[in-house]
Amino acid sequence: MIHKKNNKPKNLTIFLTLGVSLQLWEKVGILDRELLLYKRLLSKGFKVTIVTYGDYQDFEFDVDKIKVLPIFLNGKSDNKITKIFQIFQFILSYKKDLEKSEVFMTHQMRGAILPIILKFKYKVPVIVRCGHEWYRNKLRDAKFGLKKLIGLITGYIYEWICYHFAKRIIISNISDKEFILNKFFINDDKIDMIRNYIDHKLFYHDNSRNSRILIKNTVLYVGRLIKRKNIDSVIRALEGTNFCLHIIGEGPEKQFLKNLSENKKVKVKFLGLVDNSDLGEQIRNYSVFIQPSFYENSPKTLLEAMACGIGIVASDVEGNSEL
Repeated sequence: MIHKKNNKPKNLTIFLTLGVSLQLWEKVGILDRELLLYKRLLSKGFKVTIVTYGDYQDFEFDVDKIKVLPIFLNGKSDNKITKIFQIFQFILSYKKDLEKSEVFMTHQMRGAILPIILKFKYKVPVIVRCGHEWYRNKLRDAKFGLKKLIGLITGYIYEWICYHFAKRIIISNISDKEFILNKFFINDDKIDMIRNYIDHKLFYHDNSRNSRILIKNTVLYVGRLIKRKNIDSVIRALEGTNFCLHIIGEGPEKQFLKNLSENKKVKVKFLGLVDNSDLGEQIRNYSVFIQPSFYENSPKTLLEAMACGIGIVASDVEGNSEL
């Protein structure tokens, strides 16, 4: 879609997901993983700029020759009106950098509206790289009520604008592509399906693992601790067995899961966050990986576990079963 040819664009500006900064990526241990794609573009001769929702501290990270433009350069405010003002300030402050761009590209859907707005100012085409689609995930949410209705309406309008004004759309799985075609009336030739990537230097099958002592009678889960991940069902399933559950990740459901495991007398070990560079070695210590989510798009953790060659148990939902 973008090639290193004299008549093709080579100066790309990437817009991160709303609220996401390099600091946040570093904190949750995925900085190197998320930058891998953009460093690869550098090696192909592209110039890459990343717009983040961070402050001056985002300048401190080693990102090779990638240029970093933090929106909240002087510190992020908790006031929404102030944040909007800071975004307009960003547009003025980085005018020269944005003018040089030949393509705007989003890291995920949540964050696409800013480059879509800037597209009209700078006459730059936008590539929307999808992930965590707002409207579809709201439809999947089991909750009902006014809040969900507002979310559905807002999400649909937001994504309709982004899809229709984007030059190209990148999607990682078939079911999301079909959903966009059916619900948003987009031409098929505007959408490119490019699967999620993993680093095979970190995630690979170790042929010697069968001769090593693995962590026995233990199921591994890696990911956010949120309701839609359905982790409580694993704890309930392990009740009365001699199996335990190890969890890598953090999230708002942690205390609930702790209480549930104590109530069901299931051994659950919370390992916290693990840097993505160390995750492959961790995964290879287990025999079984579980992905019990109510819905998924194209989960990288599942791909990473599959690449490590361990047994997979996954809920039969589109994102999992397609992989």
